[in-house]
Amino acid sequence: MNISKIILMSLTLSLAPLARGQTLEAFYSFDNLKGANPQAELVQGSSGLFYGTTESGGASNRGTIFQIGLDKTFTTLVTFTGTNGGHPYAPLVEGTDGSFYGTTLGAGTNNGTIFKMTTNGILTTLVSLDGPNGGFAYAGLIQSRDGDFYGTTAVGGDFGNGTVYKVTTNGILTTLNSFNNTNGRQPFAELIQTSDEFLYGTTSAGGFNNKGTIFRMNPAGVLTTLLSFNGTNGANPRAKLTLGGDGCLYGTTLGGGTANYGTAFKMTTNGVLTSIVSFNNTNGKSPYGGLIQSSDGNFYGTTYLGGLPNDGTVFKISLSGTFSTLVTLGNPSGFFPYAGVIQGSDGNLYGTGSMGGFWGYGSIFRIIMPVSLTSRVSGNELVLSWPTNALGFTLQAAADFNSSTNWIDSTNSPAVVGAQFTVTNTLSASAQFYRLKKP
Repeated sequence: MNISKIILMSLTLSLAPLARGQTLEAFYSFDNLKGANPQAELVQGSSGLFYGTTESGGASNRGTIFQIGLDKTFTTLVTFTGTNGGHPYAPLVEGTDGSFYGTTLGAGTNNGTIFKMTTNGILTTLVSLDGPNGGFAYAGLIQSRDGDFYGTTAVGGDFGNGTVYKVTTNGILTTLNSFNNTNGRQPFAELIQTSDEFLYGTTSAGGFNNKGTIFRMNPAGVLTTLLSFNGTNGANPRAKLTLGGDGCLYGTTLGGGTANYGTAFKMTTNGVLTSIVSFNNTNGKSPYGGLIQSSDGNFYGTTYLGGLPNDGTVFKISLSGTFSTLVTLGNPSGFFPYAGVIQGSDGNLYGTGSMGGFWGYGSIFRIIMPVSLTSRVSGNELVLSWPTNALGFTLQAAADFNSSTNWIDSTNSPAVVGAQFTVTNTLSASAQFYRLKKP
């Protein structure tokens, strides 16, 4: 039973929530036949189902595409054979047409593929990468406002250092930029697009110190290096950036920082960088994955190693920059996460472990997050609210906090205001206690 409580004492509204910590659980274990060693984060489609990729496993041991529901029903949609691609490292993205688009690191005719997949698993290879047009697409795609998809390759192009490209839904690829080492080398991560139409990304190497860069590119392909990492402020970023609600960009670096175990940072769109945390092994080590900003405003991410027993961690960074370790990973939930986490429609966090799980071939884990019930007074009314992604909760009230039997379901149906369920009650002079309950 899931219970979140809030105490409202008479008209003074003395607030004393009872904290309920997050819970780490094993959600699914890969068995090699259905896939193995997932490297990418999940994506939750408009249907509510999660979709993802595994780098290996399946009938040809070249990886798979799968879907899984909140009820843990699992379906293998595609098994890569080499001809249709192989070894996907990147997450999928749902296009505006309802299909999913992605990349594979290898196979096709040579150096990997760009593909389209329907929700029932019909895969179409849009592009086979050949070197001159890019190769080894570790990164996935984003769909721009113009309807086309944009991505990066880690090698290939004019200088062999990787590319930024555009591809249409029918497979016409245009190379927009070839990295020349001075402006970066070997991009491993997806791009992001901001409201000004610019694309932002990272390279894992190159730049002034050969420790990687952050760049900005306009839709025509004109690239500007915003920052070259120098080791002290981080080094060798492998993860995509995240646009925060404050308009700044947030991300991680695989190395650098005080102990050379990686950093988390914040950067303005004109390149002013602030280090948030230097990982020190105890609080995590080697973050390959990026950050997400949750509905609670905080940022969440993973480290591949570190924590106890050195199997990786999931961490939280508050809006004020306070860092805390959320959970340390290990079996049976899985470990060594290359990817970051996502927030599901139920408000919980979901991630993948590249190893571990029941069979040892990797896992999907879930972190059940606490639900916060908040209150405010408006005139003679008390407004109670909780997030709309916290599904299945019922608001209850009681006159005696210590009673286990006298909690009564609220007769007022919750209204949806923004991203919150709200219930409005009339204040009374007597003490009243409220809680959220989920069977």
